[in-house]
Amino acid sequence: MTRLLFRALNAPGLLLLMLIGIGISTSFFAPYPLNYFQPDVILMGVLWCALNRSFTEGGILVLIMGNIAETHSASPRGVFLLSYMLVFLLVRASSRYFDFSTTRSLLGLTFVSSSVQKCTTLLVISLLGVPAVGFKSAFFAIFPGSLVEMALILWTFRGFEKFDWVTFKNPRASQDLEHSGEFQDRTL
Repeated sequence: MTRLLFRALNAPGLLLLMLIGIGISTSFFAPYPLNYFQPDVILMGVLWCALNRSFTEGGILVLIMGNIAETHSASPRGVFLLSYMLVFLLVRASSRYFDFSTTRSLLGLTFVSSSVQKCTTLLVISLLGVPAVGFKSAFFAIFPGSLVEMALILWTFRGFEKFDWVTFKNPRASQDLEHSGEFQDRTL
């Protein structure tokens, strides 16, 4: 019974982790030189959902995460929803043809996904007719931001994996629990 409850609380818990991550990253990386190195916690969550969730569950979580990102930004409505959903769909499609289980491939995926998300955001904002005053500094923030996300993606994925293990979302956690229960029943 508790296994089903923990499994049901996985998605709200993941969203809560995203909110905590956003709070930490926006608090510590707000000053001028550090804002170029602000990690995109939502993008890491989008990548996790694209690689480790079903299409429906991951898509719903990405839409909620995109809405959370828009709430914490000054961008026009729908820009982050569009860019994060584009990354989600591209990663889902490419995961059918490529294996992202190695460290090198995950780092490359993170760099490309971060660059695509940031470039898509800039493109959509420019198409909406926003004056191009801050585009130069935003364009120069793409590379350092992508490097920061590459540096943090392995730790973030390990944390998400542990969270999935604790909430029995990981299929191996359920199997291990069943096998340990069978072993205990046989010993009694």
